[in-house]
Amino acid sequence: MKGEYDARVEIDGASHKLPVLVTEGNGPDLIGRKWLRRVKLDWNKIFELTITNLSQKLAPCEEVFRKELGTICVPQVKLQLRPGAVPKFHIPRPILYALREEVKAELQRLEDAGIVERIEHSD
Repeated sequence: MKGEYDARVEIDGASHKLPVLVTEGNGPDLIGRKWLRRVKLDWNKIFELTITNLSQKLAPCEEVFRKELGTICVPQVKLQLRPGAVPKFHIPRPILYALREEVKAELQRLEDAGIVERIEHSD
């Protein structure tokens, strides 16, 4: 799936806010259960459902649909704990020995790509 947005749909004077899932491919447009629960359709009259101006509707969100990995820019946050709260220590979950090298290589790849960063300890 490439993305999702909520569409305003009007049928027989009733307005509905329903999800549209954007996927790759050239297949026909599909409607799901959420649509079928809200929109009562006359199946004898329907042959094909199409969404018009899809690229125009998605244009404001084009960064979301890029192929490369993006970043999210949010302000740094600080968690405020309740006075007297006692932190709990948990040992890391063990990684199967057969997977350790693969996990180590993947973590290194993510760090090299700037996706994650190594920390020595948390506050």
